[in-house]
Amino acid sequence: AREPGLAAEPSPAPALAPAPSPILAELAGIELPALAASPLTPPLAPAEQRAFSAQLFDLVASWCRRALAEGWDTGRITGEPGALPFQIEAAAILDRSRGRATGAWVNAQDAEVAANLVFRAWSRPDAPHGTLARDFGLSPLAIMIVLVAAAPQLWPDLARAYGMVANDPARPACDEHLVAQLLARPASEVARELDDHAPLVRHGLVAFGAGHRPFRSVLAHRLVVQRLAGTPATGDDAVTRRDAD
Repeated sequence: AREPGLAAEPSPAPALAPAPSPILAELAGIELPALAASPLTPPLAPAEQRAFSAQLFDLVASWCRRALAEGWDTGRITGEPGALPFQIEAAAILDRSRGRATGAWVNAQDAEVAANLVFRAWSRPDAPHGTLARDFGLSPLAIMIVLVAAAPQLWPDLARAYGMVANDPARPACDEHLVAQLLARPASEVARELDDHAPLVRHGLVAFGAGHRPFRSVLAHRLVVQRLAGTPATGDDAVTRRDAD
């Protein structure tokens, strides 16, 4: 119960989440031998790959903006002078307070909706993330997790934006908790996609650093990054699909 004298905080707007792609959902379960190449689908033309990369960046950036604006709105991320130490941040975490940056948060949500609508045009089987979904039986949420994990390797500047959202220098550049924050999805849903027997981990598409969940680092395999970037893989170190025992 709220303590006497504290005004009720405005109710939060519903968290936005990437719309599930019916095309990605249809791709699950098709067998392919390795991650390094997708023999069923030729690569995108250079102009299309450039457009895909640009719009993927805009999508991930929109997730960062929305997560940052939510942190500002709640007070979880603040540098306001004169307040009691951690008073605003503690209210954000413990009381679920918000309303400090409502305009910025609403604008960021609108921008995220727009970026999702633009990127939805790439929900097709020959797009780089579409071939990953098909090759390894990934769910729409698993694909979004791959995009979050790979984005700082594609655009290193995004690592700084990720750090702003995490608001904790002790945390890695990308961890499970941050993935849930960026995608505005329940932690339990993200955790299921990152379980040891889930496709992302079983096939080696993502790996983990030292530590314990949900604060161990989440890293996309470099061949995943290469596929998203449209860069041909070299060598024979392909990630192989591993079906559950």
